[in-house]
Amino acid sequence: TEFLWHHPTNAPRAYQGGEWFADVFCGGWDELFPSCEACEFQGLHIPDHGELWSTSWDWAIESSTLYTGVTAKVFPVRFERWLTLDPHKPVIYLRYRLKNLSANDLELIWGIHPLFNITPHHRIDLPPGNMQVDLSSSASLGNVGQTYEWPFLLTPSGTRDMRVLPGPDAKTFAGHYCTKSSSSWFALTDTKKCVGIAMIYPQEI
Repeated sequence: TEFLWHHPTNAPRAYQGGEWFADVFCGGWDELFPSCEACEFQGLHIPDHGELWSTSWDWAIESSTLYTGVTAKVFPVRFERWLTLDPHKPVIYLRYRLKNLSANDLELIWGIHPLFNITPHHRIDLPPGNMQVDLSSSASLGNVGQTYEWPFLLTPSGTRDMRVLPGPDAKTFAGHYCTKSSSSWFALTDTKKCVGIAMIYPQEI
């Protein structure tokens, strides 16, 4: 099962710098770092979706582990990641290390950003928690700044179960944040194929 979405025409390639993420990204799994949106920090310009997605990474394979690492061009950080397949279970373990290469404390945002290949048959599952609407193209997916308890969102047309995904005909999009979770996992299930994927993460991070 291919869980990740891949762009139908944009293939992976080297970037020259200055490209807009949404225009050239090819799908798959990227890491948002040291920011999500383009911004200025201590006189440094950080591009949209951070700078790692457009930078060449080092890599090596050792047994069942894939190592990937990159030194950011703008932000003084070495970003490293190890992906290890469990030989006996359908599990992949991810280990990260971020090393500050400067003499100063750094403020940053790090977002693990897999692009899942979803359909209207998919269901999003989260543990009970507090949610906030950060982006919305329609009141049917909430208003910016609105908060709610997962999974039920109050909309002008009634209560919406946010576990259920709208189809492409809806022509809507939204960005909702979990601001406080009762547990450290999330899951995505294809209810038609009866297959899914879940991620467990250290809540203290």
